[in-house]
Amino acid sequence: MKGKWKGFYTYDLPERCKTARHKRVFFDIEIINLNNDDFRGNVKDDRASGGTSGIGYIIGKVINEKIMFVKKMPVLTFSDREGNIYIDQTQEHTPIYYEGNFVEGSRNRITGNWKFKKEWHWFFRCIPIYMSSGNGEFEMIRVDE
Repeated sequence: MKGKWKGFYTYDLPERCKTARHKRVFFDIEIINLNNDDFRGNVKDDRASGGTSGIGYIIGKVINEKIMFVKKMPVLTFSDREGNIYIDQTQEHTPIYYEGNFVEGSRNRITGNWKFKKEWHWFFRCIPIYMSSGNGEFEMIRVDE
């Protein structure tokens, strides 16, 4: 588990709604601390493929073949419906929750899903809706056995 990983994530959106930023966003993770089933590390999204700015961190847990972690990025990065990207250096990005499984009995490949936790959103500034602002799939492969 400890070491360097490369991966990508995708967004769960209808194909007609996906911009280039939503196709496949690549990232690098380095697990730097492993204590029993708990781990932590650093993460860096690839900006060229639409990733979030800055170097963030992950904190997670492994239970048998299952892995769960939270990704926290230091800079708020988001896009609008037209695909324009906005960066707000004064705010952290919303935490992203990942859950997956080791593939094919190996501890070198993980696939799973990611999501934002549900929260209140206001439509037309008067209609509260409790929803997640995004979710998708991810895959990561260990690169330094």
